[in-house]
Amino acid sequence: MILEPGQSAPAPAFLGTNDRRQGVWADGSCLFHAISAARAGGRVQPIDRGLALRASIARRATPERYLRAWRAYGHKDAPVLPFHEFKAKLSTGYSDMYTIPYIMWDQKLNILFVEDDGFYCGVDYFHPTRKNLLVYWAAGEHFEPIGGTRPPTQALENLYGSCSMGFFQRFFNLRGR
Repeated sequence: MILEPGQSAPAPAFLGTNDRRQGVWADGSCLFHAISAARAGGRVQPIDRGLALRASIARRATPERYLRAWRAYGHKDAPVLPFHEFKAKLSTGYSDMYTIPYIMWDQKLNILFVEDDGFYCGVDYFHPTRKNLLVYWAAGEHFEPIGGTRPPTQALENLYGSCSMGFFQRFFNLRGR
């Protein structure tokens, strides 16, 4: 179920947290609204804050920054999506596997996507020193924040271990464990 702005619901039980999902606007910029809410401790922010965040990220996107973000994740080849297509998606499209890693890089966040029964492991570009943000993927089409941003702590490692593809384990191995 997709929540309306201002509504809340319990986070999926497997997370073992008292944090709640928070409804944000379903206007194509829901990931940006979720980031804004999480940075405010999980409190929904006025719609213009998420839209301003999106515009700011898109405005700063250049071919050089796009390439730098791509390479930051270990890619040696050119980005899959040409810059003009990427910029269009970033500016007005839905957030997806092409734009989310850039958004994470730009905002210095790890965004961990949660479904009812576990983590969605298709976006696995993580850095061990970034703050973490849990985002509920509602009905496979809408993003809602779960609580606020979390510091990168040992306690999160146990939570991350439940990812079916094991990329969280690779994430923590990057830290030399």
